[in-house]
Amino acid sequence: MFRSSTLAAPAPSRASAGGLIRSAGALFATVWTWRFRTRSRRCLAQLDDRLIRDIGLDPIDWRREIDKPFWRG
Repeated sequence: MFRSSTLAAPAPSRASAGGLIRSAGALFATVWTWRFRTRSRRCLAQLDDRLIRDIGLDPIDWRREIDKPFWRG
């Protein structure tokens, strides 16, 4: 016959809590990076030709960068 203690769910351990915190931190960092890229590319898209040349980009590289989706680095 089974004992009730063998059927009980294991108690959460410190290791699993630490892994959860690390996962949440990694998720936060990823979302923050995506938002930063979105804002940066939006600002880059507003530059005129003179400013684009001034920061050292050519129009092809500028267009390629602002057309990237937020998840691509």
